[in-house]
Amino acid sequence: MAGVRHATDRVLAGIKVHVARHVAEAFDRMGAEVNKRNLAGMKLIGITPKSIGAEAVLKRARDANIALVEDAGRGYAMDVWRVFSDEANFGVDVGELKSKLWDLMKERGDVSESRAQLIAVDQTLKLNSALTEDRHKSVGIDSYIWSSSNDERVREMHRDLDGTQHSYDDPPVTNEQGDTNNPGGDYRCRCLATPVLSDEEEAAMPG
Repeated sequence: MAGVRHATDRVLAGIKVHVARHVAEAFDRMGAEVNKRNLAGMKLIGITPKSIGAEAVLKRARDANIALVEDAGRGYAMDVWRVFSDEANFGVDVGELKSKLWDLMKERGDVSESRAQLIAVDQTLKLNSALTEDRHKSVGIDSYIWSSSNDERVREMHRDLDGTQHSYDDPPVTNEQGDTNNPGGDYRCRCLATPVLSDEEEAAMPG
């Protein structure tokens, strides 16, 4: 079984190289679009932040995305290794072993597609949240009003937060596990941070 484990390690190494290249490219396309829309949203509410780079925020998000997909690939490779290392499979013929691996691939394929969609939505929301916080802070905005989506999909704790004021450096509890997050930071959270502006900033807003 050492040979199988060695082969699995090679697969994992290959996954890491492949993911780092292709997922990073896909993320850069998605990140550019989210960044553009985030800037447009800032302008709509009257905030015209100085031209600060979003590179640091985008790099952190890109690294997080790569790690998520690497974990998915690593999980698949380890599932294959477990099939080969299971003593119950030691005496089976090649045809039966291939059938088990095929079933695993079909099951994993369905799960991977579903997981990819969840990752894409969740990470897009998190990236927009991080860019919003970064740009608010760049112009001296440290507080916000929590604004939920006000529909049937909003979690109860997030609905209760709607209209409440918070500091970016002291976010509220947003889930039953006791985690604290700013809007968009929790899993698939669609809530937004409406900036709390000073009197001078409000006076300078268009319209």
